[in-house]
Amino acid sequence: MTCAQGETCDISPPGVTAALPPGLRLHLLRGFTKVYPGEEAEPNGCTRVLRLPQTVSLDVGHLYGGLAITGRLQVPGVLRYEPNDGGEWMFVPDASALAGGGRFFRAKFAQIKLDEALPARPVPPTAALRQADCWQARGQLDATDFDVVVGDTSAAGTYARRARVSGLHGFAACRWGGP
Repeated sequence: MTCAQGETCDISPPGVTAALPPGLRLHLLRGFTKVYPGEEAEPNGCTRVLRLPQTVSLDVGHLYGGLAITGRLQVPGVLRYEPNDGGEWMFVPDASALAGGGRFFRAKFAQIKLDEALPARPVPPTAALRQADCWQARGQLDATDFDVVVGDTSAAGTYARRARVSGLHGFAACRWGGP
């Protein structure tokens, strides 16, 4: 589904599915979004449609553009501070915490951007890490409602709208751009 130039057309995604953990659901496809039913994406082979001719699973097919996912996600993982073009704050859930979803969920929620999440509260590192370019700490993420942007720019990623990270411990320096 795409929109004509200049249109904004967020729509409920009938015919688009993905295996998500309990409590999360696909809510809206964002304007200018393209959906490919097969395993190989064809960026130039998509025509504008208002209704999908078949059900498309994002665990098999592909999406280019954006969608909204509503619900709550509570997962353990690593909070990472690493300033770059895509933002400064991200949360990397433990792989085992992503096991409740399909291919789309595991790929798109492997890193959750927190720069736009409310409430916006900077997390202070330990004194030894205040000058570090990159630091991380283990903790628990409690986040609700997400915008997923799929594309080939630094804006691509999964953004939590509301998030709180608690129980931070194990602060350590990290390598910028590394794991």
